[in-house]
Amino acid sequence: MTLNTGILAGLAAVSLLISGCGGEKKFAAIDPARDKVFQSANPEVKGQWDQAMGAVRSNDFFNATMSLKGLFENPALTPEQKKAVSETSQAVSDKMYEASSKGDKNAEEAISALRATMQR
Repeated sequence: MTLNTGILAGLAAVSLLISGCGGEKKFAAIDPARDKVFQSANPEVKGQWDQAMGAVRSNDFFNATMSLKGLFENPALTPEQKKAVSETSQAVSDKMYEASSKGDKNAEEAISALRATMQR
């Protein structure tokens, strides 16, 4: 398993743990304020962030997750940008698992597709 696949698997495992635990659930927020750290980014990084955020806004969980994973792997990211990508990835995962637990077919399909991607 590569490091990147490990990161994705770890995020998925944490999300499963959170969604499966009883009691009060605390989810990471999809915070538009994270856009600030990408305003002065190079065009490639800014474009990757914008693409990921488009998928996030449309609840395209699979493409949002994959876009954020690809962005996280970009060596041009600053530490602040990596943190923003990581926090946004967690928020997307939380939202996806929450939606799936409520019967959202789009979220369920995204989870299945992401699991299939991790097994490759």
